[in-house]
Amino acid sequence: MAVRITICKKTYQRYVQKDGPPVERFLMFIENSGHKFEDLLVAVLSILEFFDLDVADCRSQSYDNANNVSGIYSGLQARIHEINDLAEHAPCAVHSMNLVGVHAVECASEAASIFNTVQTLYILFTASTYRWEVLQSHTGKRITLQSLSATRFSARCEAVHVLNKHFDEIIETLIIIEEDFEENAITRQEAKVFVILSEYSIGFESKAEPGSKSRQESESRVVPESKSSAGSKPESSEGPESESSAVLRLES
Repeated sequence: MAVRITICKKTYQRYVQKDGPPVERFLMFIENSGHKFEDLLVAVLSILEFFDLDVADCRSQSYDNANNVSGIYSGLQARIHEINDLAEHAPCAVHSMNLVGVHAVECASEAASIFNTVQTLYILFTASTYRWEVLQSHTGKRITLQSLSATRFSARCEAVHVLNKHFDEIIETLIIIEEDFEENAITRQEAKVFVILSEYSIGFESKAEPGSKSRQESESRVVPESKSSAGSKPESSEGPESESSAVLRLES
């Protein structure tokens, strides 16, 4: 879990350079003592105190969409807002975008079927060391099938990309499994079904991946620069002497 807060204090943890790119200084990793908002609140306040940062100077908060941090009544953001009503909360744009992709897929039966095939294929190979070895022998140990992610939509794109890249080798492996009578009947039948479904399912590549990943880059902008303004001079922004912020992440 990543926790980000903005502290208005001239300690130069975060500032924006004159040419636009933000500079953000990472403070530290801390051990997660629990997932309840009370545990997270204690952790955040103790670390702020350790770095001599006053929560009263906090001007913004940004977390993922988990209820323990973003909950409107009892989440971490709500508790910090009770202490300082100037600490406004803004959900993490990357997490929100990924959730939009995940839920959009659930509304399209064809897309849901594709991803279900990808995940089931991953389980078929990873559930057996023998089937995994057969797959590697046909791909020259160049392939690592990936599981789908419930929250990171770009991981789904990566999983499909692997299947697209090694399509022929995977089909050949499935045919070998289908014809291998040492495998049980259910496994052989699943392999056969995959060979048939792959003709319709594989070949899907999401256009959401570039946008999702670009928002995680260090120099990403809130509003992407348009081609018409690419050559224009950026608006002036204050440097390290301006108000800065502290960044804190809780990893779990």
